[in-house]
Amino acid sequence: MSGRPRHSDHLPDRARCPRGPVTGNGNPARVAVVGTPEEHVRRLMELSEAGVDQFNPCLMSGDKDTQVDAYGSKIIPALKAALDDA
Repeated sequence: MSGRPRHSDHLPDRARCPRGPVTGNGNPARVAVVGTPEEHVRRLMELSEAGVDQFNPCLMSGDKDTQVDAYGSKIIPALKAALDDA
């Protein structure tokens, strides 16, 4: 590795996954966000407060259409409102 800091190096331990970075090439730590739309918003707010500014959902539960719909109709609007209020 080139000695370059990873994107996740600035995050506090509470924002990291115990497994550490996805790879050694600078990708951010793995973080699981599961539960109801409200729980997703709560966890994403915690991550935002910890310094995370990007999140890429990995739709692994099998019902991708429902998950994408929930993000578009519930999670993203609620997260935007919460961030605007913060």
